[in-house]
Amino acid sequence: MFRFRKLRDFFSDVRNYVYLWSVIKKNTGTADWQRFNLKTDWVGRIYTVFNPLPADKGDDAETLKIKLGERMIPCHKYIDTIGLSEVVGVSGEQIPNSNSYLVVYYPMFKYVTSWRMFVNAIYLITIFLLRHRIYDGFLWIKHMFTH
Repeated sequence: MFRFRKLRDFFSDVRNYVYLWSVIKKNTGTADWQRFNLKTDWVGRIYTVFNPLPADKGDDAETLKIKLGERMIPCHKYIDTIGLSEVVGVSGEQIPNSNSYLVVYYPMFKYVTSWRMFVNAIYLITIFLLRHRIYDGFLWIKHMFTH
């Protein structure tokens, strides 16, 4: 029973990933997508860069960080309005030798890892092979009693 629950969670992660890609395809090129300068990569991560405004040039690093954080809020709200807040996580970090920040919305997975994918594949193959062996055994026993 425990293994089936993990398998269900694995398929839930796959379903969320497919949902993520459908939302990305649907919203790429919209006005809001372009307003926030959102880009995607082949893994399904959405990213953008927040640059300081010209009026913020003389601010110290902490004040600049706070101002950029406030400018990121509308982008976070947009990600929420298109329905991705439940399936993506967010990370932000300063670009080296710059005052700009790279913000990445990445797919969140609970149970999809390379190890779990391997274990689940072995599990499914084992179930498939055992099912055929048991069925063949049943046919062999049936054949013994009917002939």
